[in-house]
Amino acid sequence: RVSRLAMAAARGSLRALQRHLVAGTPAARRLVAPWAVATRDLASAAGGAGDAARNAFVTPEQRKEICATLGVPEERVMLSIAELRAWRTSLPHTESVGFVPTMGALHAGHLSLLDHSRKANDHTVSSIFVNPAQFAPHEDFGKYPRQPARDLELMFANGADRVFVPHQLDMYPGS
Repeated sequence: RVSRLAMAAARGSLRALQRHLVAGTPAARRLVAPWAVATRDLASAAGGAGDAARNAFVTPEQRKEICATLGVPEERVMLSIAELRAWRTSLPHTESVGFVPTMGALHAGHLSLLDHSRKANDHTVSSIFVNPAQFAPHEDFGKYPRQPARDLELMFANGADRVFVPHQLDMYPGS
């Protein structure tokens, strides 16, 4: 028996797959569980959870300071999956949300994607997550450029309604 989730993935139906993953359905958890374990192990090898400052792109204190400097309400910078879900569920189901994932260190390509998402959707969310799973063991995860104030300023200036900036432990629980 093949689940709707597996069929959506096989057909390449990104919207259906996204609905299952965002909703956190049991089928989605079974599908991503092996991947999550493997990436969690890579995250531990690349960065580990020991250095909280390195693994949190923006701390709550930094969010407060950056948002005050930019004149942006703090709720526009979401630091957890729970904050992201709460915001999304507050919107009417008829409104579309575009998502532009990044690892920060924004460039013209990112800004072009934000512009496209803003034009094509009712809301645009971008993310900044320096994903340790993107780095091989010999690559230096710790040296990847992290410039949260600049990245957030560019995202808001280029159409992001909200920015999701999770902590590594939120993305890889137990890492």
